[in-house]
Amino acid sequence: MEKAFKEISERIRQHMEQQFDSPEQSDNGKDELGISGTVNFDEAVDGNGDGHYKFSQYGGGAKVHATAVIEEPANGVFDIDVRSSDGGKIVAKGIKAGTEVSGTLSTSFFHSTTVKGDLHCSIPNVRVKGKIHYKI
Repeated sequence: MEKAFKEISERIRQHMEQQFDSPEQSDNGKDELGISGTVNFDEAVDGNGDGHYKFSQYGGGAKVHATAVIEEPANGVFDIDVRSSDGGKIVAKGIKAGTEVSGTLSTSFFHSTTVKGDLHCSIPNVRVKGKIHYKI
């Protein structure tokens, strides 16, 4: 999931650069930047079924509205806990593959935001795969 969230952060950065290069196309303080998309994730879990990640990235003060869907392993049961240091979370316990989980993660305009994620799968030593649909 770390790679997926870094891709989303990169989209925010590119958008901000465009705004600085073309101020006549400014967002004028809109809450949403008009950025959306889908990114895949592929996260390994260990012998206990646990996967963890933590990273810091600049997010430009954007709010990321995200919906995650785990697709594999199809017969697993999952716990997800993703939190932003600047507010917001995506949390679900005991969900099955195909279940949508939504939340909002906030970022800071003034500093890098740390995103921490914990994933548990009822099946150990597998790769958990899915998609994150986002809107910023």
